[in-house]
Amino acid sequence: MDYKKIRAKIDSDTRTPKELFTSMCERMKVMSGNTISDHEAACAVRRLIGLCETILQIPEASRTIPIETSDNAE
Repeated sequence: MDYKKIRAKIDSDTRTPKELFTSMCERMKVMSGNTISDHEAACAVRRLIGLCETILQIPEASRTIPIETSDNAE
């Protein structure tokens, strides 16, 4: 999916914040193989949202993290 399609999908999403949070919790539970509780899923989503907020606050020039490969590993 290219950027324009992703942006169009985001812009057309009409869910409320509560509906979006609930959807994310359900996805988190499915991704865990339904091995976590509703409470654990909600906590995981809150942590994920916090991580995203932290990343978005980092200046763009600082966001690039060099990937270590066997060629440059010491």
